Amino acid sequence: RVAPQGGVDALPSSARLRTSLATVFLDLGRASEARRELERALELNPGDPSATAALGVALKAGGMAGQGEARYREAISLAPNAVEPRMNLALLYHERGPKYRAKAIVELEGALRLDPGHPRCSLLLDALSGTGSRTALPADYITELFDGVAHCYDEEVLPALRSAIPRLVL
Repeated sequence: RVAPQGGVDALPSSARLRTSLATVFLDLGRASEARRELERALELNPGDPSATAALGVALKAGGMAGQGEARYREAISLAPNAVEPRMNLALLYHERGPKYRAKAIVELEGALRLDPGHPRCSLLLDALSGTGSRTALPADYITELFDGVAHCYDEEVLPALRSAIPRLVL
C-alpha cells in the first residue's frame, strides 16, 4: 500500500494538510483513512467547512450515509454560500431513490442560485427533472470528466471497457 503521508508527519498540526491528505485517501478509495485524517483536521480547526464537507464524503463512502448527510448539513450551515456540500447532499438524496427526488432538486436549485453555471449541478438537475439531453452536456463538464481519467485512460479505463486503442501494424 502507498502511504502518502510524509508531509503530515513533518507538520502534524496542519489541519489544511490533513484535509488535503484525506482527499488523496478518498481518491484512492481509502475512506476510513480519509475519515481519520478529517477528524484530526477538525480537532485542530473545529468548524472548518471544507473539512466538515469532506468528512461527509468520507462517511458516505464508508457506508455511513446518515452521518455523511449530517456533515453536509453542518458544512452548509458553516458556509451557506458553498456549492459542493449542497451538491453532495443532492447526490446522496438521488442515490436514496425516487422518494427523495424532490429533496435532491431543492438542494440543486439552491446550489445553482449560488453558482448558476455550475456544470455538475446543472447536469444532475436536468437529469432529475427530465429536462436535460445527453447530447447537450456542458463542455466544462466533459473537459473535467476526461481530465479526471486522462492520466490512467490506457491502463485502467480501456481495459475496464474491454476496449483498446487501435495499434498501427507495420
